[in-house]
Amino acid sequence: MSNFILRSLPQLMVASLLLLSSNQAHAAGGPMDPVPQIVNFIILVGIITYVYQAKVRPVLITRAEEIKADLTKGQKELEIAEAHAEEVNKEYSQLDAKIAEIHSQAKEDITKMTAAFEQQMKDEEARIASSTKRSIQDELARAKRELQEESVEIALEVAEGLVKKNITSADQTRFKQTFIRAVEKEGTNV
Repeated sequence: MSNFILRSLPQLMVASLLLLSSNQAHAAGGPMDPVPQIVNFIILVGIITYVYQAKVRPVLITRAEEIKADLTKGQKELEIAEAHAEEVNKEYSQLDAKIAEIHSQAKEDITKMTAAFEQQMKDEEARIASSTKRSIQDELARAKRELQEESVEIALEVAEGLVKKNITSADQTRFKQTFIRAVEKEGTNV
């Protein structure tokens, strides 16, 4: 408060001199008595001081505290933002290294995957070749069996035809007698 009064003292003196030297008293034609003007001036200064102390000063103090709190809060936020900016800058400076590391890892992974796919293709080729070879052998064995069966049937047909042509009724009688003797000799086991 005293700082305010000291700073505004020259202005107060100028205002008081202006009030004291006002022309109203001269215009009314009355004597120039400075006492009522000084009393009025003191009342005016008292009212202004009271209003300032009661109404304006608390508002200014509250506003000053709010500004101080806002400045403190802003300073803390600025420190946090600067720390965050420092972290971001550090991460940004490490970004090229991370990108290079990711590229390197990707190349390694691609190389490994390529090698795995090549091995898988070789294994699949071997499996297909083995399966194909086995299928060919199975088919060949089946064809041989069919050929043997057909050969046996043809041979039996040829033999049957030869037997029918070459066996006489005397041969048939001899076969019957041989069969009957074998049955008599062995019993029913024939």
